Amino acid sequence: MVTRICDLRRFYLRPDPVVNQIVLYCLFRAAAKYGVLLHAVSFQSNHFHLIVTDTTGRLDLFMAWLDRCIAECLLQYFRQQYPDRYAETIWCDKSYNDLLLTNHAAVQDKLCYTVLNCVKDRLVPDYRRWPGVLHGPADWLKPPMEISRPKYFFDQTDDVHAVATGGFVPPPQFGDRPLPGLVEDFRQLLNRRQLELVTEARTAGLRYVGIKKILAADPFDAPNDVRPKGKRNPTVAAGGDREAYKKAVGAVRDYRRRYRQAWQRYRRGLETTFPGGTLLMGHRYRQPCEPLDCWWCVLARCPAPPPGTG
Repeated sequence: MVTRICDLRRFYLRPDPVVNQIVLYCLFRAAAKYGVLLHAVSFQSNHFHLIVTDTTGRLDLFMAWLDRCIAECLLQYFRQQYPDRYAETIWCDKSYNDLLLTNHAAVQDKLCYTVLNCVKDRLVPDYRRWPGVLHGPADWLKPPMEISRPKYFFDQTDDVHAVATGGFVPPPQFGDRPLPGLVEDFRQLLNRRQLELVTEARTAGLRYVGIKKILAADPFDAPNDVRPKGKRNPTVAAGGDREAYKKAVGAVRDYRRRYRQAWQRYRRGLETTFPGGTLLMGHRYRQPCEPLDCWWCVLARCPAPPPGTG
């Protein structure tokens, strides 16, 4: 699960036909370019969530390309629509947050979280009414979509990329289940969780923003509330399975320890091999990396764990 936030939490992703076109075109181009499978996406006015499978180990390149192209398009669009306003960047100065989903329960939980994010944030009471880019399990049964190239940033003479084609598929780990039944199960689960969120909001006397206000929002505005600080950004999720979570956290700690050792050797000019899962050093600096060993991740379907690891 990948999360990205706009600079100063401004509403740069406020949904309108142009913004939706830019987002989907860039998303489909990036996914095809870097071999990323799209399972669910939710673009709210100032942030987005993606549930994806990185099939080639190039998630960092996928996100760099996606962020850059969306930003370039939006900046040109805003300069045209708001000539008296100025935006220097679209995204916050921190990198995206990448949450590894280690088992089926985590995938199910975060899929629902992504699709229902607009309900959780009390924007609309029904996720199906969200006017922005929002796709999930219901789209797994639909054919690929074709999105015309936006008239901003991209080379308009490039006939090869005049249209971007893409779609949404179920996570590979759910492939042993008949697709119609899987989609129906998710539909019922989403409806139950949405009802819980709506009931909770109404009981507390809280109102929804509504589509009219969302569409009328100034993209240079931001929420009035203060974003909580000091909270940790999780790196793994196990859907409530404490044992699976402990294994995943232990594996992450071990990776970081071995990465620091490799980095120290690299800085001293010594030959070294970085642990499996290292992206930047392998892609940008062509440093050797070990094969990725993720025995602890249920969804990876890797060989049995080595002796003594449980």
